[in-house]
Order: sequence, then structure tokens, then C-alpha cells
Amino acid sequence: MINTNHCLFLFVALSLGTFCACNSSDAAAAIDAEGQELRTAACRYRCQMDELHQASKVLWDSVTLHLSNTLPSDMPADERKNMVAVRNTALIQMFEIYPTLDSSIQQAVENAGLRDVEIAQQMRTLKDSLDTNEAGIQAFMGKLEANSPEQAAAWRNKLVQVTCANCQ
Repeated sequence: MINTNHCLFLFVALSLGTFCACNSSDAAAAIDAEGQELRTAACRYRCQMDELHQASKVLWDSVTLHLSNTLPSDMPADERKNMVAVRNTALIQMFEIYPTLDSSIQQAVENAGLRDVEIAQQMRTLKDSLDTNEAGIQAFMGKLEANSPEQAAAWRNKLVQVTCANCQ
């Protein structure tokens, strides 16, 4: 005959075991979700930064091409080379020949300068987001180190080796 106390004890033990396993599973899922969220954000920010760098490069490449096609052929080679190499509106405007250039090239240089300022501001904002994300990663890793060194080692590898292969 089964003793009622034994049944009750067995029920409580099984319930606690299931509860502990669920809590452990829930905790692991929460850790994975937090780590994955931080990793995804880091990747997104890096992709956005790459896009901004590319936008700046394309912008100044087009100005450089326009300048090189528009500068007078009798311009000294060194001065031409230096002017075409500069990627800064204020510096381009300092060249003696600048005021004599066609208004379309002057407008292109000035527009590039305005767009460059916008890109630089976006980069600064994005850098702040990257810094905040990095602080979140450090806090996340600190919690893991304190509670689960094995998980911390695994997540350290996942977070250090963030590759953004899916940047569009």
C-alpha cells in the first residue's frame, strides 16, 4: 500500500524538479535572448557605419571626378593633384583658382560640404549608439562571469567575433 505521505513527497519533489528545470531553461533562454539582441544591435550599428563611410566616399569621389574634369588644363600638375585629393570643402575653397571655377563645380563642392556635415553628424550619433551597445555588452558579460563562467566564455566568442555578413 502506498503511503499518502510518500505520494505527497514524490509529488512535491517532482514539481520542484520541474519548476527548477523550467526556471533554469527560462534563465538560459533569457540570457540567449539578451545576448542575441546585443549582438544583433552591434551588427546593425556596424553595418550602418559602413554605409555612412561608403556614402562619404561616393560623395567625395563624385566631387573629385567633377573637379578633375573641370580644372583648367594649364593648371600646375602639383596644384591640380592636391586640389583633387582634398576631401574638404573649406580646404578646396582655399585654392587660389577656386573663385574662377565654373559655378556648377563650386555648387557641387558646397553641396558636398553640407552633405558631409550631415554624414559626420550621423556617424557621431551612431558612435554613441555603438558605445551604449558596448557598455550593454560589458554589463551582460559581467553578469555572466558572476553567474556562469562557461556561458560567459561562449558568449565572449560570439560577441567578439561579430560578423555582419548580412549587411545590405
